[in-house]
Amino acid sequence: MNASAMLYHIVAETSNLLKGLLIFLEPSVQDVGLKINVLAALCALAQHEHGIPLMKDAGVDDMLLSLLEDSVDANMEEELVDTFCAMAVHEDMRPCLLQKGAVYKLAAHLASESPEICVRVLLALGMLCGSSVEGQLELAKAEGAVKALVKLMLSNDHDIKSIARDLFGTLSSNQQTRPVVEQMMRSNEN
Repeated sequence: MNASAMLYHIVAETSNLLKGLLIFLEPSVQDVGLKINVLAALCALAQHEHGIPLMKDAGVDDMLLSLLEDSVDANMEEELVDTFCAMAVHEDMRPCLLQKGAVYKLAAHLASESPEICVRVLLALGMLCGSSVEGQLELAKAEGAVKALVKLMLSNDHDIKSIARDLFGTLSSNQQTRPVVEQMMRSNEN
């Protein structure tokens, strides 16, 4: 995309473009290619600080969180998680995503067979949970997350291995999450 970020902001703000784009992410729309393009546009907007308030006002986060719950095409899932990464970069967006259950919903995608999806999920979780005890607790308690992190620490992909190790280290070194991690590890042994 060659247009300036300010142009995207102006168009999004003045034309209700975001609300119009969200229509194409509805379950009734079957065109996966169109949905991927909409997600790419949202990702581009999320990469700019001024886009985040517009996205919050339009309910983009709610729509994307609902898409995380659905079984979607792998390319669409990759673009969806990429958009979460772009949103999670912004510190003022993290509490909103945490409050709405993004950690649980993203953690369910840790088991993806796609390395591209996996690394993006790990990055998003790292941003959401890195400095948030609440987020760390949610991740530790998320079904299968601890087991998935342990498995990912053994990955042949260096990025996946490194980020999974960092996330697991954060969870196991935190006084509040360590007992939960230990419990999950014990339950995984059975």
